[in-house]
Amino acid sequence: MAPAAPLIHWPQGATANLEMFWRWLHIVSAILWIGFLYFFNLVSTQFSAALDPATRTRVVPPLMWRTLNWFRWSSLVAVLSGFAYFGQIAGAEAKNGHGNAGA
Repeated sequence: MAPAAPLIHWPQGATANLEMFWRWLHIVSAILWIGFLYFFNLVSTQFSAALDPATRTRVVPPLMWRTLNWFRWSSLVAVLSGFAYFGQIAGAEAKNGHGNAGA
């Protein structure tokens, strides 16, 4: 008895795999970016206000430094991966329309 054929067919070729990579990198980094934005606006402001000044000076700076670092890099990766994904799609469309993908 032969095994059943799989129902999922992954895209073949480097171009399709690269598009999938850029898309998922963009989605994940954008989710992180928006999540950290909500963290700053909703969680950290109320958390810092609830602390007494001595504890706040000890706790908030290291926490904010780490969080701002993740926020900065997730936003940069989201923007750059979005541009790369758009460039790959626009380049393919320019080739389909008999245009020049580089100009």
